Amino acid sequence: MAGMDADARWVVLVGPEGSGKSTVVRALLDELRLAPATVACFEGPQTAEVEDLVTALYSQRGLPRRRKPHGDDRSVAEILASQSSRRTPLVVIVDDAHALSAASIKWLATLASHGFRSETACYVVLAGTSRLEETATRAWTQDGSGRASVRCLLKPMTSAEVRRYMDRRMGGFETDAKFSEAAIQTIEQYSKGRPKLIDALYELAVTLPETRLMGHLSDDAVVEAAERLGLDKADSIAVPHETDDENDSSRSVAAWSGQLIGAKNAARVSRED
Repeated sequence: MAGMDADARWVVLVGPEGSGKSTVVRALLDELRLAPATVACFEGPQTAEVEDLVTALYSQRGLPRRRKPHGDDRSVAEILASQSSRRTPLVVIVDDAHALSAASIKWLATLASHGFRSETACYVVLAGTSRLEETATRAWTQDGSGRASVRCLLKPMTSAEVRRYMDRRMGGFETDAKFSEAAIQTIEQYSKGRPKLIDALYELAVTLPETRLMGHLSDDAVVEAAERLGLDKADSIAVPHETDDENDSSRSVAAWSGQLIGAKNAARVSRED
């Protein structure tokens, strides 16, 4: 949101599988619900080809469907003209955007850049793995006309952030099982600070007979859950510890850094799950 507030129309969120990209997308959607904006959200695998993406956006915008939709300037102009009548900006969000074809990403860059030439502001937010970064950067370099963009890199949670994440998220699971200090440390080791793995480990561990009978989540239960999930402790990496600067910062649960590219200053962005 900080980058978009600075009028960066091209936002790329990059992180490894399970690092919390979808969590950030959901948090962004929650914020946008309070803003005067029209939001169109898609999954990359379902709109991989540009024809599928254009058709989906036409459908969400209530535009007449073409027999053969094309990712061209005409489709961009029609979408922006339709949005202009609403007098609100258009925000297009694609999760798992690394599944998009190069043509789809280029069309989205054209859509965002053409918004500068019309009365309709258009923002594009792409979330995906590192495979997305090069294609997204190249597309905006070609179509963005040197305008600002934001690149956000999700980092693994620190040890303290893993604990805060568990404290806040585990209340949503339908179980009364308590977890020990050793269990938390074992979850840190196997999850590598990734929210998706933390959830998977906990959800499985609390269903094991030992946990259900004792009402207590032990480190042994976490190890068994990790083995069932095919996670190897030897392959895990150490979860980083917070520095004093990080501990004093406003971030919580997980952090990601944003770089405002093409502007004078770098933007530091933090998110709260």
